[in-house]
Amino acid sequence: MLFNMNGQEEDNTFENTILSFYIHNDWRGILSIDINYYNITNARRLMWAWPSEEELHFIGKLILEKKLNGVVSVGCGCGLFEWLLGQCTSLNVRGIEINDSWWNKTQKDSFLVHGRDVR
Repeated sequence: MLFNMNGQEEDNTFENTILSFYIHNDWRGILSIDINYYNITNARRLMWAWPSEEELHFIGKLILEKKLNGVVSVGCGCGLFEWLLGQCTSLNVRGIEINDSWWNKTQKDSFLVHGRDVR
């Protein structure tokens, strides 16, 4: 169960949908979600911007053009964007988050897409 900042119970349908796609390695399924259908606040909590597949490929192309080895994302939150970028582009992507509310399972509003390296 998820709770908002006021301690009120929130619907976790959105998070369950994301987790279902993630568990099945369906990154395109996540990209196809209409975040306006769900509570946009929950969507923004997981990922500040919802990219398209084309935008992820554009980022990947820039990384390769600059002859970089990959991406390190500092302040990645739950790592959803980083996971999507790695899955879509096959780039080496790592996320770093020091805010322990993302990793502390007892935090009632925490949500974690993964607890390991993104790729």
